[in-house]
Amino acid sequence: MLLKNNLKDIILNFKSFRLVINTNSKNYKLLEINRILLKYIINGLSATLFHYIILRLLLINFYFEYYATADFIAAFFGICFSYLGNKFFVFKHSSSNHFVQYFIFLIFYVLMMVIHSSIIFIISDIYNVNFNIGFVIATLFQFLFTYYVNKTIIFKLL
Repeated sequence: MLLKNNLKDIILNFKSFRLVINTNSKNYKLLEINRILLKYIINGLSATLFHYIILRLLLINFYFEYYATADFIAAFFGICFSYLGNKFFVFKHSSSNHFVQYFIFLIFYVLMMVIHSSIIFIISDIYNVNFNIGFVIATLFQFLFTYYVNKTIIFKLL
């Protein structure tokens, strides 16, 4: 859907999640960043749901003794899902070498996987707090940190 008004220069484009008001103003860049953030949230929620489904399957169907071990394995699948979403949906205009970009992404996310599983280990395995709460806390930390690193280092948008 495209609507253009010459007086205000309004563009509505629901297919690409873009709303631009007065493209000559500073708000254009802010709205473009918000579009990327919205896509990042959608991709992140999808990858997190995928990660969580694998985690639940490992805990319920395969009877893992430690939450952190199951989370570590499930995180690997979530990382693969997240990379594909980030590369082809969120930051699809990045022009880095795909192999180098994937390698940096993988190294960074393995580090995040260790941190995520460590947070769950501390909260759920040591302090016996429900692992769902540990998962949410670890995931919120991961979301904030990875958005910044993905945008500024891995997919270099700033």
